[in-house]
Amino acid sequence: MTQYNPYTQQTQYGQPAQQPTTQDEYELDYEGVITKDSEFVLITPGEYDFTVESYSYGYYNGGEKVPPCKRVDVNLIIAAPEGNVKVQKGFFLHSKFEWALSAFFMSLGMKRKGEPLKMNWKATIGVKGRCKIGRRSSNGSEYNDVKEFIPRPDMLLPAAQSPYTPGAF
Repeated sequence: MTQYNPYTQQTQYGQPAQQPTTQDEYELDYEGVITKDSEFVLITPGEYDFTVESYSYGYYNGGEKVPPCKRVDVNLIIAAPEGNVKVQKGFFLHSKFEWALSAFFMSLGMKRKGEPLKMNWKATIGVKGRCKIGRRSSNGSEYNDVKEFIPRPDMLLPAAQSPYTPGAF
């Protein structure tokens, strides 16, 4: 007599086996075979257009120079001659770094100089901007690094004055 075993479709830790999400993406076994090499491309420092691909929220526990605070990591797709390159930029959500947040949102055309902005990270997905890419070194390796966000020229000018005066009829 064959017995039913409800665990035959589960991995070692009782988790259901993952089905491929696409033909290119699938869960690997601990001792599985891998074939893809790194897709990292070091691009020439300079000014580049970018598109916001995604973002994620996190928390920074604090350090010598930055107190504990929320943080947002933004994934940018840089349009470089070498091809599209993904670069991650982290933002500390602390008043010491408000200038960096302003520069990012001004580069996307979402904030004007001198005007307040309620940050809407969800609205940044797919929006294009411009930045300066440089390099940073860490543990003997070089990486692409966003050095500066370039504001859209129209974000540097005050908002056009409207003939409408609130409360006047």
